[in-house]
Amino acid sequence: MTNHPCIHEELIQDHNLKINNLSARADFKDNRLDEMDKRLERMEDKIDQLTEAVQQLHLESLQDDKDIDKRVTSLETTVNVLKWVVTLLFGSGLIWILFNFIK
Repeated sequence: MTNHPCIHEELIQDHNLKINNLSARADFKDNRLDEMDKRLERMEDKIDQLTEAVQQLHLESLQDDKDIDKRVTSLETTVNVLKWVVTLLFGSGLIWILFNFIK
């Protein structure tokens, strides 16, 4: 049996080399996509944590608003009571002065 040289051997070797290069690039890109998926998942987790923190701050803000409203209402009530007391004291004091002045 005689050994015949293949006239396309160089072309076959070139194609094999190109296929290997393309395969390596595809593997690299698959790894990059996997890496990006992991980063995306971490980012989604962080966004979820931030969303929860913002919601918590909003709830605390609403509670603080209610507390401030209660304090303002209490202060307004105190001011009204003090005005009433001052009016009574001033009125009764004026009556006492007038009563003593008329005597």
